[in-house]
Amino acid sequence: MVALSVLRVQNSVYQHISQFNMSSGECMLITLLHFVYNVLIRNNNKTGRNVVFFIDEVELALHPSAINRLVTFLEELTASYELTVYFSTHSSELIRRIKPRNLYLIENEDGKVSITNPCYPSYAIRDIYKEDGFDYLLLVEDELAKKVVYKVLYASTLLDSNLVHVLPSGDWGHTLKLQQDFQKNTVLETGRQVISILDGDVKDKANNEEKYKALKKLFLPIPSLEKYLYRKLITDNDRDFQKRFGDRFFKTRSIKDVLTDYKNNYKVADDKKGKNLFGLLTSVLYKTGLNEDEFVIYLCDEVYKDVDFTKFQSALEKMIGNYSTIK
Repeated sequence: MVALSVLRVQNSVYQHISQFNMSSGECMLITLLHFVYNVLIRNNNKTGRNVVFFIDEVELALHPSAINRLVTFLEELTASYELTVYFSTHSSELIRRIKPRNLYLIENEDGKVSITNPCYPSYAIRDIYKEDGFDYLLLVEDELAKKVVYKVLYASTLLDSNLVHVLPSGDWGHTLKLQQDFQKNTVLETGRQVISILDGDVKDKANNEEKYKALKKLFLPIPSLEKYLYRKLITDNDRDFQKRFGDRFFKTRSIKDVLTDYKNNYKVADDKKGKNLFGLLTSVLYKTGLNEDEFVIYLCDEVYKDVDFTKFQSALEKMIGNYSTIK
């Protein structure tokens, strides 16, 4: 066997480090980086084709901080080269580093294989989930709903003397299934309360699902943030909102031009959920260096001014407040 060795530079002194003196994680990383260098950088990906890396259970050899650095490094590579990277993993640390749209949950139930994508990390690792230090866990469908719910929480007194955690969990079915799993398997410690807060457009479906009827759940007074934006910009063609929105974010390129591109390149009538519109707007903002979080916070402010959240806030206060008086 020929031992791999690398050069380490310390205080201008070069030192050979033998493979026999490395940990298993260091050996794995050196091998991986050597492979990446030869395939992508040294050959400059001359094939012109997309390169696919499959990495099996990388967490077995790496410290969590090393996993974070590796994922950051590979994300930078995928932005610079025609590269796709697939991890197979059971690591919650790695799963939480992956964006929901890039996360695939593969399940095999009696030979029937199903794939969930996009998938939120909390749903993927629900069987090993352990969260502590809060009184209430509010499950929502996505990051946009999370920001809307926090807007309501900050505007009320619900965070006073309460520790509340809001967790994106996927579509309404996945959210309710996660809530049911938490309660059925007693994953959370005694005294923790779990409430699902779903988008308003699934109220009838969720309420009619017999197996979830006993679960505590509320519904936002808007269908979803994407649908709200679609209604304001497309369906209602709200010129006042369009001007405020454009003046705030679309300064180098007018919102009118962006909406013209949207109407020319997408089937507007088929985008009732507003996903394509929201994706186009955020991609334009990203190219101009603007922060998506700032964009979403602004939208939440607009929604809160435009939509009456009184009944929703009151219902949430009753759920949390009633329990708070008991404990």
